[in-house]
Amino acid sequence: MKVKIAAVTTASIFLVVCASLSIYRGRKAPTVHAAPAARESGAGQSDGDSPINMGGGSIYGYLHPPATGWTIVSQNEVDAVGNNIGVIKTEDVSGITSPVNVPNGWVIRISNKKKVGSAENPNAVVICSDAHCTGKSLDPTNTVYIRARKNSRWTVSTNAELHFHDNDCDGTTGTTENQPCDYLFKVRIQSPNGHDVASGECTNGHCKIGIGTP
Repeated sequence: MKVKIAAVTTASIFLVVCASLSIYRGRKAPTVHAAPAARESGAGQSDGDSPINMGGGSIYGYLHPPATGWTIVSQNEVDAVGNNIGVIKTEDVSGITSPVNVPNGWVIRISNKKKVGSAENPNAVVICSDAHCTGKSLDPTNTVYIRARKNSRWTVSTNAELHFHDNDCDGTTGTTENQPCDYLFKVRIQSPNGHDVASGECTNGHCKIGIGTP
């Protein structure tokens, strides 16, 4: 059963990466609305004009009007409703020319780094344009499916920001963040055939991926 955290209409959502969720499939949760300041500023980051966004410093998500909430599926999956999700924009991601048009579907793969050393740890967050995460279609309701890697988790903060945690670094509970485990490192945008349409590295620790248009 999906747990409705808030009513999400034609959307604006930001993901900039932190997090831990203790809300599991089948457990009911109240409706949580984002404070206007959180939706507008995204903890100090500008959204441009994309409804749904992910980025660094830490990996987190926040809502931008008119979106008002998240749908929590499990501690590893959160869904959000956007608009015109076949357009992906990036900021401060080296190697990607923005915007990237993928009208037939896509998968975005975001990596962090491993706890020891600086090796890439792939698929920290996988964002999909369809419920089965095939990347072969765009969801007809403009829903975007945001999934954390196994042994990671999402949390929602008091101002309704979504946060990612790598359990290897942060443990299985709590909201503590640890660099580089909880920080966005590399981005891959894949087409329906599984090939990379674009890929790059976060250049300044505060890069951003925007999904959709107003």
